[in-house]
Amino acid sequence: MKSPSVAGKAILIAVCIALIFLSGCIELKEETDLTLNNYPTLFEKDVMIIVGENATQIEYAGAEAIAANLENLTGNKPEIINTKKVESFKYTYNLILVGTPNLNKVLEEVYNMTDATRVTDEYPGENKGILEILRNPWNEEKVLLIVAGSDEWGVKAGSMALEQSQKLDKTNIIVEGTESEADKKLSKMDARNLVISQVLNGSTEGKWVYVSPEPVKAGTVVESWYSSIELPQKEGWFFFVDDDPWANWAHPCRYVFVDLTGNTTVYKATTPPNNLMELERVVGFKAK
Repeated sequence: MKSPSVAGKAILIAVCIALIFLSGCIELKEETDLTLNNYPTLFEKDVMIIVGENATQIEYAGAEAIAANLENLTGNKPEIINTKKVESFKYTYNLILVGTPNLNKVLEEVYNMTDATRVTDEYPGENKGILEILRNPWNEEKVLLIVAGSDEWGVKAGSMALEQSQKLDKTNIIVEGTESEADKKLSKMDARNLVISQVLNGSTEGKWVYVSPEPVKAGTVVESWYSSIELPQKEGWFFFVDDDPWANWAHPCRYVFVDLTGNTTVYKATTPPNNLMELERVVGFKAK
């Protein structure tokens, strides 16, 4: 059997080099070919949503909306944790970072480790945010989604834009909120979600929750059977939480006030408000 000629050897070497080069190109494409329309497919399991330790109510509501959206699309609802608890999850989970850089400090870590578009107070600007998908810099077998804004309204715009992510064939986009000043007031549904997450710790089992049909005026006085409570000097939503709806009165219950920026005040009580029949039940039997 004849040995390959010098020319044959050269051709063989050239073919091998070409294959190695092409293999590298294909691998590189696989690593970088992430687009926002990979959401929610790449976030079906092993997902953690990260918010700042002192995230605003609007930012937290945005995280809640993403969690609810993923549950609806994948059947799995990811946990929401703050930056203080994130360290042990960085290396083993797909991460979704939600918030402004001032409050979510993990964003700064990601900016320092990757080429992700840096969001600041000035960029992309008021009411604007950025959605970006990339490899998890702590474990490149996992992915990371950034939902960041120059302010909380940019964060909210990003969480809302995710609902259309299947149409976004890009690695990152700038999003902009369309809210007027009036629209920026906390909605009834957002206030309800805050009560569930922050007052009820995410569990509505065995609870009935009622809310005022419209925001109540600043300083509203709520009358009950034996006493009255003056609510804060702000407009907001009034909630009544019945902690034991099948028990006879009197028993533990709570009055909750959520102002239109999302600040929450809780009052312990033992009897319902006199205007209970005027309230809407939003959690519990035959809730709206």
